Order: sequence, then structure tokens, then C-alpha cells
Amino acid sequence: MRVHILGLPHTEVTRDWDHCAYTAKVRRFTGMLEALGHEPITYSPGGFEGRGEHVWVPGIEWDHQRVFDRWEPSDECWRIMNNAAVDQIKIRWQAGDVVGLIAGRCQEQVAAAFPGELVLEWGIGYEGVLENTHHAFESQTWRHYVYGTRGWADGRHFDAVVPNAFDPEDYGVEDDGGYLLFLGRHTPRKGLEVVKELAKTHRVVTAGQDGPLPNVDYRGVVLGEDKKKLLGGATAVLVPTLYVEPFGGVAVEAMLSGVPAITTNFGAFTETVEEGVTGFRCDTLREFHEAVEQAPGLRGPRVRAQAKLRYSVDVVADLYDEWLRRCQLLHGDGWYDGR
Repeated sequence: MRVHILGLPHTEVTRDWDHCAYTAKVRRFTGMLEALGHEPITYSPGGFEGRGEHVWVPGIEWDHQRVFDRWEPSDECWRIMNNAAVDQIKIRWQAGDVVGLIAGRCQEQVAAAFPGELVLEWGIGYEGVLENTHHAFESQTWRHYVYGTRGWADGRHFDAVVPNAFDPEDYGVEDDGGYLLFLGRHTPRKGLEVVKELAKTHRVVTAGQDGPLPNVDYRGVVLGEDKKKLLGGATAVLVPTLYVEPFGGVAVEAMLSGVPAITTNFGAFTETVEEGVTGFRCDTLREFHEAVEQAPGLRGPRVRAQAKLRYSVDVVADLYDEWLRRCQLLHGDGWYDGR
């Protein structure tokens, strides 16, 4: 299958932009597709470290330290990139091709340019889902959340759930450094009040955009080996998100580092964090404190092994392959194929 994949206007599909979860997903997705025998063609600005053909399209410059906030389809950055991508896809289009979107309604302009063709939203952890596409959600939680908020009372046979994929070699078990780690955007809805409370009695290190916090060791945006060592050396990683997380990739990155994740008890964490095995899910501040005390007993290779079994690129690739081949039936008899 030939898949025309859209990137984002403000990032490059390179490891230097892996702190943007969606950009990292695009890079890994291209590799999984190629390994499966599919043909990825990626349309994005700047450099490219994915697999398959890359087609440059215009984007915008953006600072790694700033959170991207231009999520309106009418914004110039989307219109320019989408127009260029449509032109380039049409040049390369062959019968049986599919379009793969990663930004929902911000890329609706691309979907609209290919009426009657197969358009896939293959990594949904956002709310701006299009109705006339086929969807792969990051978690069952998010699938049902979107169905409910959109008023879709009936299920959709050609939708699927495919978790985010990770390269295990990007993570590793280190000696316990004796600190709790918060890694992510420093925004209140990420549970910063919990982080502040724990920092009163424990050593806390934070990293990510928009820091720092009081009484913590703030490291800014960390990438590559610095991120690997910081994750692997934590006693536990704090992910006390207040909203319903579509996936919460930091929790899985922690587990791939052999480090338990301490999270809230809702959202995708109910699927990704196995209570008392790979981490702890908490409902009260007391439970967060208790989880911190118990975390050293979980830390180690067993946690990493559990995460590798579920979230390694080779495991997730097979799930994508199954979904893509199912969607390909829509070029024929669809649900009735084989009867």
C-alpha cells in the first residue's frame, strides 16, 4: 500500500523534534510502514529522518522551547502547507493509494481534495476528528471519548485502536538517581499541583517546555542521550494529568526505561499502567505519596520488558498492518469482502 503521510507545519521529521509527540509518531510510522512492505511518502518541511520518499513542502519556523498554538485550519501555516501537499500528492497519485493525516481538521483541506479516496487518520490523540475518514485511535479510552463527544452512537467497523510505538533502544535502565521526574509541558492541567506537593518532601527534577516550578531542579527541554539518562535514572516518573489523556506517552517512556509511572486513575493510564506492576494510578495526594514510597520496589528490567511487549515498534507495526489491510478492503467489497 502506498501511503501519503502529512507532517506538521512547525516541525521537521527528525529526532531533534521528537519532543513533539506527533512528529515522533510520523517518523516512526514511516519506518514501520516500510518494514511491513508498504510505501510511505511523507510531505513535511525541513529535514527528514524517516523512511521512504520525502517531499519538501513549506512550513514555518518554530522555537523548540515554545508550545505550538496555531491549531486553526484557517491559519496561514496550514493553508500554505496543505495546498502544497495536495499539489504534490496529485503528481504522485496512483490507483489504490491512501492519504494519512495526523492533524485532523487542520488537514481537512487535504482530505477534501481527494473525494471518494481512502483517507486515514492514523494516530488520533486529538479532538478535531473528521467524520468522513477512517480512524486509528491511541487508546480505547480516546476512541470512546471521541465517539461520545461527537454523538456517534453506533460503532465504526473500519476504525481501530493502535497505541503509540517507541524504539526500545532510545531508552535504558540506569542506576536509581534518587529523584522523581516530571517530563512534559509545564501547564496546570498536566498536574503541576501534585508535582509541587511532592517537591515539598522529595527531590523532584522537571524537564519540558514552559518551566520551571518552585523547589525543583529544572532541566529545560531535553533530547537524545540527555533524555535517555534522565528518564533511566529516575526513581519514578510523575504523570498526574488532570484531563483525560488520549495516551500519555511519557508513562510508557518511563516504563521502557525500567521506571514505574505514577499517574492519575483515568484516561489511557487505565490501559497503559498496570497497577503495582509497571506503576501506580492514584486518586488522592495520599496515594501519590504512598506510590512514591513503593516505587523503588518496582524499578528495573521487569517493567521495561512489560512495556517492550506492548509498545515496541515491531509489535505496534503488526497492529497497523492489520488495520491498513482491513481498510484496503474498502477499495473492493469492504465489510462484505470474502462472502
